[in-house]
This record gives sequence, structure tokens and C-alpha cells, in this order.
Amino acid sequence: MSRHIYHTKAFILSGTNSGEANRFLTIFTKEFGLLSAQATGARHLKSKLRFSLQDYCQSDVSLVRGKEIWRLINAGNPDSVWKNFETRREERLLIVRFFTLLRRLLHGEEPQIELYALLESSLDFLSLEMFSKDELRNFEYIMIMKILYHLGYFAPNNELDRFVQATHFNRILIDEMNTCHEKALFEINQSLRESHL
Repeated sequence: MSRHIYHTKAFILSGTNSGEANRFLTIFTKEFGLLSAQATGARHLKSKLRFSLQDYCQSDVSLVRGKEIWRLINAGNPDSVWKNFETRREERLLIVRFFTLLRRLLHGEEPQIELYALLESSLDFLSLEMFSKDELRNFEYIMIMKILYHLGYFAPNNELDRFVQATHFNRILIDEMNTCHEKALFEINQSLRESHL
């Protein structure tokens, strides 16, 4: 009996090796949210999947739903998030924190179209600009508030609402966070505590 093949874009949040050549992945997809999937034979030197399934990569993936886990059967068009930040250590650490937060907060399979688009656009913006340490802090706080808000863990007050509701990142928005970054950090930490996650 043939099984339906699902095609979607995905960020590879993390992966661990299993068996002789398999790779067990945690991926963030547009259509299904956070998934665990096994890629059989992905570590073989001749495998076409190898370069498309590295950590912090965005790829087009094909998935089949198994009895217990998803199976990733194809992947292509990899875009390494790392490549855009090759010499930018602070930005890389920021991305690791974003991906770790998504692994922590996302549960169950459900579409995350808006959140996926937010992650794509924010990484694009981050790659096109150079930022000071304070600007990166502001960017991180805005991004975390947006993630928390999308997932129902954050209810901004009037002072922070404009950051959550903004449709795009820009320099003006990041500079405006200078006046309320302490308030933002307090609200972020409180939201994370109350989530019990």
C-alpha cells in the first residue's frame, strides 16, 4: 500500500546520528510545525540527503508518516543558515538560541505558517545588516516576544505591543527597543516562567 508523500519547507533544528548511517532529526516545517523524523542512510557518503540535512539548514523535504515516526525520504535545495553568518559569531549564537527556543515551545503537529515566515524573514534581515552588540540584544528581544506571542505565551502591554505587532524588522524598530529593553526582558522571563516549559 502506497503512502502519501508530504512536501514542505523545513529548518533542520537539530539532528543526531542513529544506527550505521541514519540520522534522527528535529525539524520545523511550515505545514506541520515541529516534527521528529528519521532519514535512513542519510550519512552515507553517496547519499543525496547528506548536505540537505545538516543542522541549521533550510531545505525542501519530502516526508512519509510512519506508524510511530515520520520518515524523511527526500530533501533538496539546501540553504545553509550558517553560510550567511560565516564570520559572525554573535549572530550564530543568536540563531542557536532561537532554534533552541522553538524546540522548547513547539508541541504537537499543527501548521505554523506565520511563525515559519517570521523565522525566514528575520534571518534574511539579520544576514543583510551588520549590528552592534546592543542592536543584536534588541533584535533578540523583539524576536523572542514575537515567537512567544505567536504561540500564545505572551500578551504584550501597551509599551511593548508595537514590537510584537510590527510586520517587518527595520532599524527604527530595533532602535526603539533601547528605551524599554529592561521591560521587555522582564516580560519575556515572566512569560517563560508561566509557560512551565
